[in-house]
Amino acid sequence: MAQFEDKILEALAKYIKMEVGDQVFEGVVTSVDDVDFVADVKLDNQGGDLFDVRLKAVAGAVKSIEVLPKLGAEVVLVKIVEEEYLIVACSEIEKYKVSVGDASLTITNQGFEIKRGNESLDSILKEIVAQMLKIYAPKDVAGITAITPRINQLFNSN
Repeated sequence: MAQFEDKILEALAKYIKMEVGDQVFEGVVTSVDDVDFVADVKLDNQGGDLFDVRLKAVAGAVKSIEVLPKLGAEVVLVKIVEEEYLIVACSEIEKYKVSVGDASLTITNQGFEIKRGNESLDSILKEIVAQMLKIYAPKDVAGITAITPRINQLFNSN
């Protein structure tokens, strides 16, 4: 699968370079700032480093889609204006988060988090299991309690 993704990333980079010319660059992520949503990138062919490359198209924008590339990931970036760049594709993602209003979905290698306001799917599922044990316990306690570790693994919780 990684080879396929690499080929897509390479084809995308070649296509963009063909269409836009010197406005598109390739490099490797050397640091990521998940507060300001910027990354430092070591350029492949041109040498040198670019600092504070945007991870979101609109600087300072309200959170909507946040994609944090993994350290060492290969990236394609475009020049927005002089000395400002935006990462448009990356080979590996560390964290992906989509926010709409007070609802959010976060995906990392450790698990998922689905929230709306103060409620999370993780806590609701655990509460359902706890309530089932109170009502249904005599019949299949082991089967019901076996659900909790699966919830913990999916949502990376305790």
